[in-house]
Amino acid sequence: MRPWLWASGVLVALLVGSCGATTVGVADGSYAALVPTVEQLEHANASDIPGGFAVLASGTTGRIELLLEGDAATFRLDGAIAAARTVADRITVVDSEGSGPFKAHKEVLDLGTDALTLGALTIDHPVIWPGSFEDSPVVTLKPWNPDERGPAVSCRAGETCLLLTAPLDPAGSYADANDPALNQNPIAAIDITADSIEYTLDTGEQVRSSRDGASTVRACGLAESLIWAVPATVGLALDEPVLVHTPCPSTPGSAIQLVIMERSEVPALAPLGESTDGGDWCSPGTGCLWFVPE
Repeated sequence: MRPWLWASGVLVALLVGSCGATTVGVADGSYAALVPTVEQLEHANASDIPGGFAVLASGTTGRIELLLEGDAATFRLDGAIAAARTVADRITVVDSEGSGPFKAHKEVLDLGTDALTLGALTIDHPVIWPGSFEDSPVVTLKPWNPDERGPAVSCRAGETCLLLTAPLDPAGSYADANDPALNQNPIAAIDITADSIEYTLDTGEQVRSSRDGASTVRACGLAESLIWAVPATVGLALDEPVLVHTPCPSTPGSAIQLVIMERSEVPALAPLGESTDGGDWCSPGTGCLWFVPE
């Protein structure tokens, strides 16, 4: 499946899902984020790191977690409870884009008018926004702005806000997304299960490896990404090829979700949004193999 077809499918699903005033809400669960390193905050791609993280980085916080259970919201900093709030209101916001039944609704969790202090960061009248699409793993913590509308929720470097994400499981089937006319990618498909990774080559040959032994990289800034060594039997013309699960908290719906590249080319901070190449970790070619969900 080509990236533009996958993106079109997501758009159709969003439109169909919003018909009949479907409301996208914040699901119960655990959401977390790492505080980027000083090196990452000074990186050229740091313009898409939400502003609240730079404030947290000025203190000693390394990780923030939000646990949502019904109307209870508990915040932890480095494992210790830092604040607990009760949802004071659930505000329905209608997207600014679309028309009639095609305007999606979002349910924003209002945590009350009192300021929320998390380490070095203070957020006035905090609210929690759901992601920009149904089942998005991302939530946004920011001050309430009655004029703000979706579908995108603003959270940039100059704003007092945080992006938090639920754990992402890479299990699924993925297809070659490099240009077939250029004959760059010898792998037709990749299937990831709970315990294995299977590479299907263009020749039909299959190479299987274990999911055990995965390492992580912090290229997303706010979260760790899983990375595996690609077996030599796959036959890639790379010195040390690695398979990376690339969705970041700022790009959870990106078309490209798996990449094979040289380990030495994994960025210190990946492009995190529209201002930095839309989240692509590398340019497609024989040294950068793209895969999209099937």
